[in-house]
Amino acid sequence: MIDPLEVGHDLLPTDCVAPQYILQGLHAINRHATLLYVGGGRWWLGVVVPDSESADGGAARRQSGRELLATEEARPPELRSYWRTVRGKLLIRGFRYIHTFRGAPTGRIVEWMREAEYNYQHHLDERLAESQALTDGTRNRQRAEQGARRHARDNSGAVWREFFKKPFTIAVNGFRGVRDRLTASA
Repeated sequence: MIDPLEVGHDLLPTDCVAPQYILQGLHAINRHATLLYVGGGRWWLGVVVPDSESADGGAARRQSGRELLATEEARPPELRSYWRTVRGKLLIRGFRYIHTFRGAPTGRIVEWMREAEYNYQHHLDERLAESQALTDGTRNRQRAEQGARRHARDNSGAVWREFFKKPFTIAVNGFRGVRDRLTASA
């Protein structure tokens, strides 16, 4: 089994390690959770799921990591991203990124993880139904209709002022400037 605490410490800066009380709090919520310092004041929260516990044995995650690394290797050296390279290597090792925190790690990370885990456990079905509605177009159609109604309601006064209250001229070929000549002779 992969140790969540050691998954990326050979790839990442070793000058910062997450405080033990935060790691213990994360493990109490999800036994696979870990917090890695990636440099630049950034901490990556994630889970390290052993291949034996993955539905596909970790093959999809490893493939995704290899593709990310191949994409970075294909770039010119000056355009390569440190963050994508590290993320690709961590994916291959079993790390699933969840969120980035900036600054010194505090108990807010544990609270954030607790809320995220609760929402995942209790609101997953709602999110899946909402996602399905978005993919089949039902929700998009409803949003478009609501937007059109709101736009018509909010802008009805502007339309009236634009087209009916302002003086306007209709220009027809051959009659351009007729109004100007009539007003100039009067």
